[in-house]
This record gives sequence, structure tokens and C-alpha cells, in this order.
Amino acid sequence: MIALDASVLLALINNQDKHNILARALTQSYMRPYLVHEINLAEVLVHAAQLGNQEVILERLRLVMSVVGSTGEAGALRLAKLRASTSLRLPDCCALDAAREAGIPLATFDRKLAEKARGLGLEVVPA
Repeated sequence: MIALDASVLLALINNQDKHNILARALTQSYMRPYLVHEINLAEVLVHAAQLGNQEVILERLRLVMSVVGSTGEAGALRLAKLRASTSLRLPDCCALDAAREAGIPLATFDRKLAEKARGLGLEVVPA
């Protein structure tokens, strides 16, 4: 299992994305379902919602992902601490928290997120 951030999800659903082939290869290297934080899923669905096809995109993603989030105060505290200690954007902290809590690698194309995740001892792919 692997946790996906929004950059990987976006690459998976967009054949024109420069990371599409890498995202497909990456996800084929790990067992499904892929873990996705609800905030990262929301990031991916914003553009689809603007176009009115969010249900189509969500249906495609349901085939490969398991969504996590809504962990109440404990989750909010973890996210606040990650944000304070890493200076990452909150959505990036969500992806990082999902991987960390599950004890699984984080898939991201975001260099800053990858660097911070490695600094916290997480495996990050692509390497």
C-alpha cells in the first residue's frame, strides 16, 4: 500500500499530465487500494467540480483508492504540529499524515513535500 498526494492523483487522471506515465508505473508497483487523505481528494476534485464532472472523476478514483480523514481533535493536532514543524501547506501535511499514520510510503512529485517526508523518516516514491 502507498499514500498518494494530489500531484500523483492528478497525474493519474490526466493523460496529458507530464507525470502521467510515471504515476501509472508507480501505482502499478504497489498493491491497491492507495491511501488518499480526504483533503487531497478534495484538491483533485475542485477542477472537476467546476466542470460539473466530479462524479465521473470520483467514480474512476474509487476503483483504486481508500480515503482517510476526519480523525477529530487528534488528527487536527497532528496536522497542526506537522504544519508548524515543516512549514508545508496544510494539504501537503494531510498527505504526509496519512502516510505516517498508516506506516506506508508517500508518493509525491512535490520536491519540498518529499524532502520534509524523508526528514521525518518516511519512505518517499519516486525516490
